[in-house]
Amino acid sequence: MNIHVQTLEIDPCGCGFEGSIRFQLADTGTEIRCGYTSMNEEAVTAAYRVGIVTEAPVFLAFGVMKRTSKRTPSLSPTVVGRFGGWVTIDGDTYGVVDGLARIPVDNELGESILDLEPGDWVECSGELMLGHKNEEGLTIRG
Repeated sequence: MNIHVQTLEIDPCGCGFEGSIRFQLADTGTEIRCGYTSMNEEAVTAAYRVGIVTEAPVFLAFGVMKRTSKRTPSLSPTVVGRFGGWVTIDGDTYGVVDGLARIPVDNELGESILDLEPGDWVECSGELMLGHKNEEGLTIRG
């Protein structure tokens, strides 16, 4: 599940395969920062060149999803939006939050049974992560 972003900054950690990346959502101008892991830094800098708009598979890892009384979509410090149902990506199940961007949430640290209907407002905490693409061009979890 990709979102259109313009890369603003890539900040590798120096270990050769992880770091953080700062994007601006192409549609709204909202800035987000998320982590990445990759086979090597060159793959990330080649796929996400600074200043270029591209599609990015952003998801919330180590997530906790819960119903909320908040009614304002946000991407920081938590992801707030409407629950969009469940999707399966590469065999893993994610809850989808429709807000400033469509973000899958793994709900790994949250309640195992959630009584949610599409359209319910949810708030999710966790770590925004950038997925990456394998040799076949398929989006896989980062």
